[in-house]
Amino acid sequence: MPRKSTMRDNVNVVRSRLPHLSDLSREKIELALLYYESSIDETVEAFKRDGAI
Repeated sequence: MPRKSTMRDNVNVVRSRLPHLSDLSREKIELALLYYESSIDETVEAFKRDGAI
């Protein structure tokens, strides 16, 4: 599991790439990052693909 500060940084990167999802909870973004093994690119693409945008 990534360090807490690394996870926080990754959440911030995902949010910066998808600013219109600012209402999405940090926990949901963290769960997605964990599912995609902390790959920011895969997580962002999943949110786009699954209609979260």
